[in-house]
Amino acid sequence: MTLRPDVDDLELVWTVSQVGSIGAAARRLRISQASASVRLTRLERRMGVSLFTRGPRGAAPTAAGYEMARRAEHILGHLDGIVDDIRSATTDPPLRIGCFHGLADTVLPLIDPQRNGRTITQAVDHGLTLIDWVAEGMLDAAIVSVAGQRRLPADVTGHDIGRDEMVVLIPEGAPHPTTGRLPLSGLSLPTSTYDLRDHDLTARVVALGGTPRLGATVTGTIRMARLAAEPAIIPRSSAVAERLPGDKITSLPFTWSVRLSMITRPEPDGALLRLAKMLTSRLELTSHSR
Repeated sequence: MTLRPDVDDLELVWTVSQVGSIGAAARRLRISQASASVRLTRLERRMGVSLFTRGPRGAAPTAAGYEMARRAEHILGHLDGIVDDIRSATTDPPLRIGCFHGLADTVLPLIDPQRNGRTITQAVDHGLTLIDWVAEGMLDAAIVSVAGQRRLPADVTGHDIGRDEMVVLIPEGAPHPTTGRLPLSGLSLPTSTYDLRDHDLTARVVALGGTPRLGATVTGTIRMARLAAEPAIIPRSSAVAERLPGDKITSLPFTWSVRLSMITRPEPDGALLRLAKMLTSRLELTSHSR
């Protein structure tokens, strides 16, 4: 028979992992410390693993405890939204759309005005996690850049949005790349990409005479470039979204792009496909048909 922890078990494990003490967790859950301790011990005995290491300074999750707490948070999040989802159910249900961290600040504000009377809920996480959430039915669609890096689950499908090319955003007053064999010579270039190949990208920039300075986020990198009056190497989608009067956007001396996809269930809501086309246009992506 499959062992299935109940909701109280999940809440207890999650709360202990957050507050670091069985006593503090018991107070938060409004149960006695003795009851919490007995319940946790009984759960560990049923599962055959130790979830927490107890000591005078509290309770620290073991590897098994950390994993159970992570899954408990995920499952409890599902349960927390059930009532609201049922209450808000209409002929046109809410659209649940996720995007990976690197592009969320650009994509989600463009999606919000396309509601047409429907509720759109947003989620942000790593691309692989978002794909799993679509497969589980937690999301209707996810905007990702990792669709080609793994085999998609059987119950989802990918729709190409386009190629997001790396470009040079030149704030007003910043120097421009030149021509010739070393077109980036002498330039300090704040650089950011949501592509995992960032070290390969910076190597290309160095080979052309430039000095790349990696920023932690695209938005922060644009800010770095503006403050220093330097050209920035960033995705076209972000350059277009953050463009100010006086800015110029030019191509890199080499081609570098990332493929963006929308992941949906096999028969997606037509509104999602319309959103995908809108993003291709508004972000000035290169269509794969071109």
